[in-house]
Amino acid sequence: MKFRNFANKFLLIALLVVLSLGQTAVQAVALSVHALDVPNESAKTYYFDYFNYQGIADQSVYESLGIKVYNDYLSAVQAERGLKNVVIAVIDSGLNPNHPVFENRILENYAMDFSRGGTMSIIANHWNVDSNGHGTHVAGILADLTLNNVKILPIKIMDGITNSVIDDFALENAIRYLVALKRGISVKLLNEDGFEDASLVCNAERAQLNIVAVNMSLGTSGFNVNNEEHMQDFKRLKDGYTENRVHYTGYQDYIDILIKYNVLPIVAAGNIEGSENKRNTYYSLPGACDGTLAVSAYDNTEMDYALADFSYHNDRISLAAPGVNIWSACSQNIINLLDTAGSVEEYHDEFGYYYKYSYRGKSWYVRKDAGNVYYLCEQGTSMATPFVTACYAMLMSDVSKTTKEDFGLTNWDTKGEDKYFMTIQHKALLAAAATYADKGKAGHDDYFGYGVLSMAAFAADEISEPLLDIEYEVAPSTTYQDKDLTGPIEEDADWRRVCWILFFAGFLIWGISYFRSYLNRRKMHNDEPKQPTFE
Repeated sequence: MKFRNFANKFLLIALLVVLSLGQTAVQAVALSVHALDVPNESAKTYYFDYFNYQGIADQSVYESLGIKVYNDYLSAVQAERGLKNVVIAVIDSGLNPNHPVFENRILENYAMDFSRGGTMSIIANHWNVDSNGHGTHVAGILADLTLNNVKILPIKIMDGITNSVIDDFALENAIRYLVALKRGISVKLLNEDGFEDASLVCNAERAQLNIVAVNMSLGTSGFNVNNEEHMQDFKRLKDGYTENRVHYTGYQDYIDILIKYNVLPIVAAGNIEGSENKRNTYYSLPGACDGTLAVSAYDNTEMDYALADFSYHNDRISLAAPGVNIWSACSQNIINLLDTAGSVEEYHDEFGYYYKYSYRGKSWYVRKDAGNVYYLCEQGTSMATPFVTACYAMLMSDVSKTTKEDFGLTNWDTKGEDKYFMTIQHKALLAAAATYADKGKAGHDDYFGYGVLSMAAFAADEISEPLLDIEYEVAPSTTYQDKDLTGPIEEDADWRRVCWILFFAGFLIWGISYFRSYLNRRKMHNDEPKQPTFE
C-alpha cells in the first residue's frame, strides 16, 4: 500500500469522525448559537421612569442617578462607533418575557431552569414561569436602564409564590451552566444527590457568550457578626463542607470561579427580617464573600439619603443604590392571580390608582397604564442590585473607554498596581460616585460602601475627588486564580476524545492495510509457478 493512499484515507476518516462527533455529541441541554443584533436606536424609552419619582428636586430615580445622561452619551457612541454586545446573567425566580421592556432583550435559547433539580430542568425548562414575580421585577430594572446591546440571560433557581429554592444544588448548577456558556465548553451538572452525572452534560461548545456580570438578588438569612454560633455557620457555608459523603460547595468557591472567568458577581447585601435589630451588623451569603460587589439599599423618598430600614450593613458593602418603592415589570403569573386574590385594597398617588393584592400570605402592589401594561412595586436590596448591574453593563458596553484616563480617573490610586486597573473589581468601582459630603463619610463606610451611583459624572469626565482617592484592594480573594468547582469543567475534553478516536482509527486502518498486504503477499506466493524437484 502506498503511503499517500493511506494518508488520504486517514484524513478522510478523520474528517468524517470530527463531523460525526460534532453532530452526535450528547447534549442534555440543547443549545444553538444566535447572533446578538444591536439595533440602532435614536432614543431610549424608560417604561418605569414615570412612576419612579422619589422626591429629589422632582427628579425621577433615573434622572438622579444620571442614567438618562449616560445613555444619551452611549447612544452617541453607538451612532459613531457602535457599542459592545454584553450579556448579564440574572439568577433568580425566572422571568416572564411578555412585558414590552423585554422586547429583543432576552436570550431565550440559553435561558435555563434549575429550580427543581437538573433532570427536571431539562425535561421541563420553565424559566419563563415566574410565580413570585421577583425575577421579572429585577430583570425589568436591568432592561429598562440599559440599551439594546445589553442582553439578559435568565437562570431560574427559585420557584413558587414563596420564592424558595427547592433543590440544594440549584445555585451550583446555575454557576456551572453560566461558566460553560461563557467559555464555550462542555460541563457536567449535579444530580439531585449532589454528584456529577454523566447523563447531565451541558454541551455549550461554541456558545462563548460575552457574559460580563451576574445579578444575584438573593442570599441566605443573616449572620450576626457578634454571635459566635452565627459566625461558625457563616464560615462553614462560605468555605464549604461535607455531610453524609456529599460535598456542599462553599459560596466563596462560586464567587471565585466567576471572578476567575471575568464574570463580576453583583449581589444583594440582604434584608432584615421581622424584629431583627437594625443596629446589629449582619452578613448574608454570597453577598459577604470576598470579591463580590455587594449592594445595600438606600431610601431617598424623604429627599434625603438614608440607609433603608430593611437593608443589611457591614464592612463588605461595596456601594448603595435605591431600593425603596421601586416600580418595574410585573410577571404575567402575578397578573393571572389578581382575579383570584383573597383581598384587594385600593391606593392613590399623583400618578393615579394602584392596588394591593393579597394571595396565600403574599402581597403585591400592582398598577397598569392606559396600554394595559402592568407594573409591580417592590423594595429590598434585591431591587438595588440591578441598578448597579445595569450601570456596570453600561460601562462595559462603551468601546471608546478603556483606560482610567478615559474615565477621567487620572488620580486613581491603585497602590502602584496600575496594571490591575482593568480588573473587574476596579471597573465595578467606576459605578460608585463618592458624593460623601451628604451621603456618608469619606472612604468606605458600612452603610454606603464606597458611594452611591452617579453615571452622569462618567459621561462628563467629572469624577468627584473622594472617588479618586479610593484605595481598593485589587484582589480581595487571593485564591480565585487557582479555583475551580470540583470537576465541573471538562476543558478540551472533546478534543481529547477526538485525538483518541483518530488514534484508534489510524491504528485500525494500519492494521487492516497490513493484514491485506499480508494476504496479498501470501496470494502472490501461492500463485508463483512451482519449480521442479529432483528426487
